[in-house]
Amino acid sequence: MSEHDPDRLSVYGQLVTNAAVAASRGGANADSAREYLSQAHAVAARIGDEHARGSRAQPYGPMYAATQAMSIAVALGDTAGALRLMDTVRLDDTVPLATRARYGLDVALTQVEC
Repeated sequence: MSEHDPDRLSVYGQLVTNAAVAASRGGANADSAREYLSQAHAVAARIGDEHARGSRAQPYGPMYAATQAMSIAVALGDTAGALRLMDTVRLDDTVPLATRARYGLDVALTQVEC
C-alpha cells in the first residue's frame, strides 16, 4: 500500500475501524479493540483531513476515527473515555448524517450512564 495514496489509506482506515468496532461489540477483549483503534487513528493522521474515495463513499480521516472511538468507548463501557471524547470531538457539516446520528446516539448513551 502506498503510504501517500489517500484513496487506499481511506479504505484501509475504514477496514481497521470496522475491526475495532467489531472487536468492541463482538466479545473480543478490550485490548484488541483499542489496538485496532490505535491503528485507525494512525491511518487517519496520515491522511490528514477527511477523504472520501469516490463521491458516495464514507469520508475517512481524523474526525471519523474520533466518532468511532466514541462508539467503541460506549461499547466497552468506558464512560470516562467517552466523556473525554465528548469534550474534544466537534463535528462539522461535512460529516455525513449517518455518522452525526450515530455520534449523537453515543453521546446520549454516555449521558445516561453518568
